[in-house]
Amino acid sequence: MPREVHLSLSPKEGLLAKRLTVRSEHLVIRQLVESDRKRVAQTDQFMAMYATVDFEEYQRKMAN
Repeated sequence: MPREVHLSLSPKEGLLAKRLTVRSEHLVIRQLVESDRKRVAQTDQFMAMYATVDFEEYQRKMAN
């Protein structure tokens, strides 16, 4: 993953007819923080509590 990305746009006409440059910085942390670990554990609990249904069955039940 790149650490930094630059995007430059040069519209030909209109209100924003000047060069626009945006920049994004990425910070990758290889370890999960405690709040992330809690969310993963909660998802595991939810997956154990609820039955698996396919999308069509879900749609039918939501329509009723």
